Amino acid sequence: MLALALLLAAVEVTGDVTCPSPADVAARLQPLVPSAGSASDAYRVRLVRAGDALVVEMSDGAGAKLAERRLGTGAACADLASAAAVVIATWEVELRGQGTLSLYLPEPRPVTAPSSRLWIGAGGYGAGVPQSTSFAADVELALARDGGAVAGLLDLMFIGDHRATLAPGAARWRRFALGLGGRVGTGGRAWEVAASAAALVSLLAIHGQGFDADRGDTALDPGGDLGVRVAWKAGRVRPWVGAHLLAWPVSRTLRLEGATSTYDVPRWEALVGAGAVFSVRP
Repeated sequence: MLALALLLAAVEVTGDVTCPSPADVAARLQPLVPSAGSASDAYRVRLVRAGDALVVEMSDGAGAKLAERRLGTGAACADLASAAAVVIATWEVELRGQGTLSLYLPEPRPVTAPSSRLWIGAGGYGAGVPQSTSFAADVELALARDGGAVAGLLDLMFIGDHRATLAPGAARWRRFALGLGGRVGTGGRAWEVAASAAALVSLLAIHGQGFDADRGDTALDPGGDLGVRVAWKAGRVRPWVGAHLLAWPVSRTLRLEGATSTYDVPRWEALVGAGAVFSVRP
């Protein structure tokens, strides 16, 4: 493509770009700068394309580079021409007033999207309700930005058998729960305290024991989970100790057929345990 060279006012604009063309830039530059005494007195500006940027370079009559500026190419050609003209006019005024001032503007730093980190963890707990204790375990996935305090949380939990006496036998129940929520943490270089909250949906499985005919039943229960933990920052693996308080708002009552004895399944449950999480990138 034919390079254009235009001597307008005190600046000579050249280049082989078309958006904007040297002619467009020169036309917008003409009312902004004074006239040169001769062609040798003019500054020379070259427009070039470097990837996604329009590069504006200024040099003196001897070819020594005086200034450079990169402009983004996302704007319309007319807007780029106006922006380039303002930049050139500013340089011309500064250079004309300060002799051979050398002005180099740094290239813009690339903008990088924040990276995320996936944490995979597991824990074991002692689980307690009034008059019964059991065990529990969970597996969790947490997604957070690097260095961020907030993480999204997906948790799969199992709570082992609790037992309640219903003479002449007993009733046992267990839960399989899925939780979705979030966690927020704060701490120092070596440790972190984090609090979590999640909505739960659980499968409650009930079965009899010690009766003439042991029967079972299941039900879906909504619930909630509030948790707190202290973790030690040991590289990509972080051991922790923590506790959870589980709430089951739907009332469930166990009855023995042909008898008057009943038992209300506790609507609150406490878990205390320990575990670890391991960091991987998605």
